[in-house]
Amino acid sequence: MERERGKGRMEEHPVEVEHYAVEEARSPSILVIDDDPMILDVVETALSEEGYTVTRADSGRAAVAAARTQKFDLAITDLRMPGMDGVQTLAALKEVSPETEVIVATGDGTIETAITCMKLGAYDYIEKPFQVKELHAIVARALEKRKLAGIVSLYESSRKLLATLDHPELVHLVTQQGRRLLRADEVILLLEEEGSYDIHTSGGELQIPATVVRSIARRSMADGRGMTSLYCQARNRAGEPQGVLAVVFPLIGSKKRLGVLIALYANPHQERCEREQGSLFATLATMALENAALYKEVQIHLEAQRRSEAQLRHNAFHDALTSLPNRALFLDRLSNTMHRARRHEDQHYAVLFLDLDRFKIINDSLGHATGERLLVETARRLEACLRVSDTVARFGGDEFTVLLTDIRDEQDVIRTAQRIHQVLEKPIDLNGQRVFISTSIGIAFGSPAYESPEEILRDADIAMYQAKERGAGGHVIFDAEMHFRAITKLQLESDLRQALARNELAVYYQPILSLDAERLVGFEALVRWNHPLRGFVAPFDFLPLAEETGLIVAVDRWVMREA
Repeated sequence: MERERGKGRMEEHPVEVEHYAVEEARSPSILVIDDDPMILDVVETALSEEGYTVTRADSGRAAVAAARTQKFDLAITDLRMPGMDGVQTLAALKEVSPETEVIVATGDGTIETAITCMKLGAYDYIEKPFQVKELHAIVARALEKRKLAGIVSLYESSRKLLATLDHPELVHLVTQQGRRLLRADEVILLLEEEGSYDIHTSGGELQIPATVVRSIARRSMADGRGMTSLYCQARNRAGEPQGVLAVVFPLIGSKKRLGVLIALYANPHQERCEREQGSLFATLATMALENAALYKEVQIHLEAQRRSEAQLRHNAFHDALTSLPNRALFLDRLSNTMHRARRHEDQHYAVLFLDLDRFKIINDSLGHATGERLLVETARRLEACLRVSDTVARFGGDEFTVLLTDIRDEQDVIRTAQRIHQVLEKPIDLNGQRVFISTSIGIAFGSPAYESPEEILRDADIAMYQAKERGAGGHVIFDAEMHFRAITKLQLESDLRQALARNELAVYYQPILSLDAERLVGFEALVRWNHPLRGFVAPFDFLPLAEETGLIVAVDRWVMREA
């Protein structure tokens, strides 16, 4: 199928086309083949009186030549002819024009041959000599069969057209089926779409310029009528100019005009389909094209909806800034990993909790936009130094988590932590500003003791804070003692907050002596905490905690009031 595209409105073109009204009815065309001129005369007269269009051929070769230039509804051939006999003529006609029905006329002693011809595709046979009434009856039956065959073929085509929703496939089907059903030498489909047009051809015997196609379509649109006919210029396969008949079927949809279907005939008087059948095919083609367009719109809508849903799912489980998995997705993957590890004892995993050192200073001094770019670059570097099977997520703020699966031993995890330190310690250029960053990493190894993802994350987080306390850019592996210290510290903080309200603090005064004057010059107020369960808590146990939590301000004020 050939195709040509164009844009813009259909412009005026200096193309000569002659318009005329299509005939309401066309008499069936019959090819009569016999080497006896008298029989040709008799048959031609008998058929012409019934209104049929008769073409004579005195040999099989002449008949085949006529069939190559003109299509016939029916052929009546004698069996006994010199040169190409009736059997050979039948075979050649069926090859040139498979749709043409064939009746064989046979003399005495050739019935068997006539039956053989019927097996080869002949409609029926008539014995010589025959009565004119017999001839009229068998011709009427053959033409009625031809008409019914056209209706059946149209029905089959309609099923194919209406079942085809792919637009390119449908366009190809319309032109190919159209050329066969309309019995045309070429069929052209011109489709309009918001100022653009597509021209599709069936690749038949005739070629016509796009300007002529547009001119024909424009003339048909101006008419505003149904099927019309035009004479126009075309070229045959040899490139020779040739006047042709163009039968134009408008394709008018439920809401707008879709275009036109143009059937080209090299011979204006050649066999064509019935007008009703041609119009019905154009209507079916219009319905099929509208169905395909609606299907395409629905598919576009569904695809947009699928993309939107996929984006929503992505947004629900990924960080908007870095596109890394977020907390929810990380927890889900960690949960699945823990379930697999419970079923398979040889599957080991570990969780790394990362916190960027000095990020707040960079973010406050260089601005939030620079801080965000730093987080994005950190995410890309983390992705680059991990395996595809590992998961790195942005857990929140400047915190990242890593899930390592299928690890062999502790050294695998330590090497990964060291690799992360190396890639993050390289300078980062942010709009000309070279920034250096490091990270503190807490490591927790998977264990059957963990019942939930939150528990192992908690321990990795504890180890990360231990790493920070030891200095930036380090990593620490969690152990049970860390958890105990963390719990103790948390409880101590809670008790310290209540100690102020419960008046558990006490002030002790330490004298200050002047060695030179050998006299008392003042007192130093020292705060002590008398815990109801633990007894006296050493200052170095609770004062650093008070400074870390901000409670030191309240403690200082209490001491000043008491002193």
